[in-house]
Amino acid sequence: MDEKKEESLCAQTAMAILEALPANAAILDEQGIIVAVNRPWREFGARNGLLVPDSGVGQSYLSVCQNWFGKAPLDPVRIVAQTITDSLKGQETECSVVYDCHGPDQSRWFTARVKPIAGVPGMKVLVVHENITSLMQTRETVRRVDLVLTGLLKRRSRPLSDSELDKIGAACETLQQRLIVVTLIDLGLRVSELNCLTPGDFDWDAPSIRVTRPNDATGPATRWLPLTDRARALWQEYFAVKPRFQMSTRQIQRIVKSAGKTAGVSDRLSPQALRQTFAVRLVEKGATAELVNCAMGTGDANPEDRMTRLELTRLIRG
Repeated sequence: MDEKKEESLCAQTAMAILEALPANAAILDEQGIIVAVNRPWREFGARNGLLVPDSGVGQSYLSVCQNWFGKAPLDPVRIVAQTITDSLKGQETECSVVYDCHGPDQSRWFTARVKPIAGVPGMKVLVVHENITSLMQTRETVRRVDLVLTGLLKRRSRPLSDSELDKIGAACETLQQRLIVVTLIDLGLRVSELNCLTPGDFDWDAPSIRVTRPNDATGPATRWLPLTDRARALWQEYFAVKPRFQMSTRQIQRIVKSAGKTAGVSDRLSPQALRQTFAVRLVEKGATAELVNCAMGTGDANPEDRMTRLELTRLIRG
């Protein structure tokens, strides 16, 4: 096989490999100019308003990076630009960096990988951008759940046991006291979510409740939660005589603290401790981090699909 045919075969093989990659990928020449891109690269550009012709082929990828990066020495774009420059100088160097590229209606993260190409004329560097948003969201979910569990452990050496929770519930003397304590134990609501509930938030037949997120909290604006039988009975009894639930945050905190003290469980019991215990109990029942986030109203998770609702119903009502 003569040299030209061998070079042509190498180029064809490189292009076939490029098109087979599932991530956005481009090949650069000796000047850092894009000479080829694959279909995922082209489709991503079309979806996100890439204005350069031919999906960037013929444009200098290296120049874009050099004009883009910030002053920080560990800036991802700076690292990519330096790695490309070193590769074009013949150095055997490569890199993999994580960066964010958020859209107008969603958060997105990517890895950028740079790797030199050897033995293919006109093709010197491979650049691959891979969407790792799902991985980053999973990490954030785990981090949030870990914060919940860590917060509990800072306040107590262990979560409240079932017997302690029963004692706290039994220490409540009035309907209002039982309503507050049972709702916090069974549903893990924030106090700011509890004190703005109205009859319209309840579906007695499902049975379920629509919880509205407070302005100072993160997470979905509203979320769905299944009601336990005892919580439904207490709320139905309460709304039979009152049009809405109205108590201040301080009043709720005092009721919970008093119940803990009367039950002999804790002199400093707080609504947050009950909420955190709720999260720990979900984990102990086998809930995933995503399901805990759904139930707690943290992160971006929201129990909209049928299977998630069924699993939450099993965990909370079971």
